[in-house]
Amino acid sequence: MPNRWALLIGVDFYFPGNAREVQFNHLSGCVRDVDRIEQYLRGIGVHNIERLTSSNVGKANEPGETDGGTYPTYHNIEEKLDGIRGTVEEGDLVYIHYSGHGILRHELKDLDDEDGDAITGTALALADVMAGGAYLTGYQLGVWARRLVEVNKVRVSITLDCCYSGRGHRGPGIVLRTSEDSEFDGVPLESDKAADAAAVAVEAELPEPDTDDDEPAPGQRNATVKRSWLSSPEGCTVLTACQVNEKAGEYRFEGQQGRNGILTHWMLDLFDRHAGACRPTYARLAQHAKSSMRTAMSLDRPQTPVLHGDSFYEFFGTSRLIQRPACIVRVSKQPGSLDTQLTVDVGTAQGVAKGAVYTVYPPSWDLSLPEGQQQAPGSRPHSRNDGVAAPKVRVDKPSVFTSSAIPIEAENIQQDMAIVMGSLAVLDTWSLSKTWRVGVESTGEEHLAQDQRFRATVEDLVKEITAIPEFSLHSRISTGGSPACEFLVSLNRNTRSIEICDGRGARLHRVPAVPIDDEGAVAKVAYMLKHLSRYKALANLDYGRPPDSLATDSYRFELLDRHGQALQPATTDKTYHVENGQAVTVRFANQSTTENVQVAMFMFNATWGIERIYPEDGQPTAQAVPSDTQALLCGLDMYIPPPAHTDDPPDIYDLIRAYIYVGDHPPSWDELLLPDVPPDADLLPVDLPVEPVLEEDLGGGSDDDTRNKKPKRPSRKPHKVTAAIDPWNMLEFRVHTRPSK
Repeated sequence: MPNRWALLIGVDFYFPGNAREVQFNHLSGCVRDVDRIEQYLRGIGVHNIERLTSSNVGKANEPGETDGGTYPTYHNIEEKLDGIRGTVEEGDLVYIHYSGHGILRHELKDLDDEDGDAITGTALALADVMAGGAYLTGYQLGVWARRLVEVNKVRVSITLDCCYSGRGHRGPGIVLRTSEDSEFDGVPLESDKAADAAAVAVEAELPEPDTDDDEPAPGQRNATVKRSWLSSPEGCTVLTACQVNEKAGEYRFEGQQGRNGILTHWMLDLFDRHAGACRPTYARLAQHAKSSMRTAMSLDRPQTPVLHGDSFYEFFGTSRLIQRPACIVRVSKQPGSLDTQLTVDVGTAQGVAKGAVYTVYPPSWDLSLPEGQQQAPGSRPHSRNDGVAAPKVRVDKPSVFTSSAIPIEAENIQQDMAIVMGSLAVLDTWSLSKTWRVGVESTGEEHLAQDQRFRATVEDLVKEITAIPEFSLHSRISTGGSPACEFLVSLNRNTRSIEICDGRGARLHRVPAVPIDDEGAVAKVAYMLKHLSRYKALANLDYGRPPDSLATDSYRFELLDRHGQALQPATTDKTYHVENGQAVTVRFANQSTTENVQVAMFMFNATWGIERIYPEDGQPTAQAVPSDTQALLCGLDMYIPPPAHTDDPPDIYDLIRAYIYVGDHPPSWDELLLPDVPPDADLLPVDLPVEPVLEEDLGGGSDDDTRNKKPKRPSRKPHKVTAAIDPWNMLEFRVHTRPSK
């Protein structure tokens, strides 16, 4: 078992001084954060714990601590980390927790494409910064963490419970953890320059990175703004309390003797709920903190925790887990009634229609799997409460980003599985937004009479399709006909297989045929029909189109080549043309003047899968600030997947879409996720894997047969919504990938 090491930093007291143009007020909850985190760590068997704290005990010029070697200063932090670095062994775990003030070292408008994140350009305001001590910048901390990861071969995780901007609404009872008289300090002291030079020297000795992504464009890079390795680390996880333009603070929570950092408190709250079970992932910690700030604290403008790096590792552990998308359940009393109303935080914008079914789990349950282990359809997550049936709810009235739901068999819900505020809802069965017409085509009555297996297969297909509520069976026709339907199921006599075609009878690209003699043939065809319908419904926005309240002319969404130069799409249909294996970059720029927007980018790929390509796993959206030079960038390698049948074309088309949201409660778009359809019918499931599990492998295989490379990162009308909603919209383009010349 690896050894675990922790460095806990809490800054309540700030030494007075006028060395800087900004001032920092004392805080009161940071040392308490350290105390509570230390207590938790010791409870899970961590004994190698270092502390650096400055307590505010009412003294004018000094903290409660008397040993200067324990003050949270730049040099003391460097010394403690050097001590850990000299002691750790390969495979060990290192955790760093900081609670205190933070500040921007550069105005947001001065950062470029390479610096648009929640770490670069920021600094931790340590106890002696007003007296001339150095800030600890995100760049410097990143160099130290990278050295631990790449040289010492340890895994590092970092929590930063601070913020960098004091602007905006100040919530009741909240003390901000940043300077309130200036949002940035761009004047470096000699101590800052020396600290930066030392970090540059350390970085120069580290292994060369494998990519040239951080090479500056000539004449375009501000030489004083260095990119933090923590912005996109490997072997490391970083959880920050908020985005760079938001506030983080400390608050007096019920049951606590004083204030605590809001992020730290909700982290510990989830740890308590997981007592006796495996520890939650960093992604789950961020989700719990975000939802608790909204539901339990009712903040008008809650913090949005930001994750970087390996979000699906368990906290302070070595296990990487597969996280299942889950949405939060809110419970409220109906006016004038004793009945409660259930609301799930997902709606039509994310592909929800009336009739969708969700399984609901208590907030403490672990909705994850060890990496490499698959979740069987309909099975339940791990929990210390295994053996207890989880309740289900059915969506009754979908809205844009929320949906009301009603319990299924409410009288059978056991008390310890009661649906409460903050419960987790996981998709069980989706509902399509319209009726899909499906035809079944055979090769003639004479052949059916001669081949009993064929006749039985046709009968079973008709029965199976008829049983699916969203499907309308089209009458069977003879070969050569043209049914008025979206899908045509064709039985091929020559190959003795079942093929899925479009309404004109042409085989769908990269959809495998299912042998008639396959024991689960009919179930596999039904699975593919449901999967293909879901894909097309989401691609065509059948669940509901964006409102007109958010114009898209202030945003730029484009494809760049490997050198950062804009490619030119076809003028007729906005399709980019690239070659197999070509490296490209997807770029989103917010060219408005005032509004931040939240963005998530998805690829609707040629193998009928929907994958989120940006931001990284565990972070549902990324913030794009108003700046044409501070864009969101996602690198992709474009590859043509192997064919599923001989009629597959040599080229492919992928759809890349950016979902854009303006408001204080950015949604998760992970409900859109769909796995790829495998190229071999043997790899098809016989039931719908309703949980779109992140990173689940439907069929295994080597890297050589990967279908799509991941990023280097009469119908029912859609529900009409009349209530006021936060505006959202989308931009998209297609990418045509051709064989290399």
